[in-house]
Amino acid sequence: METHVYSEMALLEDTHWWFVARRAILDRVLTGLKLPTDASILDVGCGTGGNLSLLSRYGQVHALEMNEAAREHSLRRGIGEVRYGRLPDDIPYPDSQFDLIVLLDSLEHVEPEREALQSVANKLKPGGTLLVTVPAFPLLWGPHDIRHHHKRRYTQGSLRRLFPEAGLILSYLTYFNTLLFPIILSVRLLQKISGADSNRGLKVPPPFINSILTRIFASERFAVGRWYVPFGLSLLARARKPE
Repeated sequence: METHVYSEMALLEDTHWWFVARRAILDRVLTGLKLPTDASILDVGCGTGGNLSLLSRYGQVHALEMNEAAREHSLRRGIGEVRYGRLPDDIPYPDSQFDLIVLLDSLEHVEPEREALQSVANKLKPGGTLLVTVPAFPLLWGPHDIRHHHKRRYTQGSLRRLFPEAGLILSYLTYFNTLLFPIILSVRLLQKISGADSNRGLKVPPPFINSILTRIFASERFAVGRWYVPFGLSLLARARKPE
């Protein structure tokens, strides 16, 4: 992503409804993992570090980020270790080190996705867990994806088949950000038809609307991690490395 996009994210990650609600969902999913005490955790592609505080509640956090500006924002948070790293072939940690690795909206930025997932799997301890979120449905491809340098959007099938190739056992896969899907789908399709909004960045809505959207999206935490949902704006997968 461009440096100015990271600067926007750093200003928004603590308050924007999408980031806040996604962390609430991830918190519920992480609670269900039953990680060991003081688990070793790696956040690959941590961006400006918006998830580091959440992850630190579950263990010792390490993070990788290739963009210097984003890495500086993450370091200012003072949480865990944030190092330069790049998928698929520059992860500065030994193999079999981590109990949990998260790729939270990172995999879609990497061209060699299979090699990237394999290199991440190598860093997991036997029995370790990989948690992945990615944007869903190629139909929704638009200016947002271009602006954020996405390489692809995923379907359930295209994400599912990556895990066996990386030697991982997929234990859970679902779409999420479902309740707002009809509204956002309509907006994205209208933008695509009209060609409008191609350069507008992310902004926090007025407080009342931001609060309502947060509550709606975050309410999905009661389903994500337990049940399969057949559509949504994003996908979440949980996989483990064989013992």
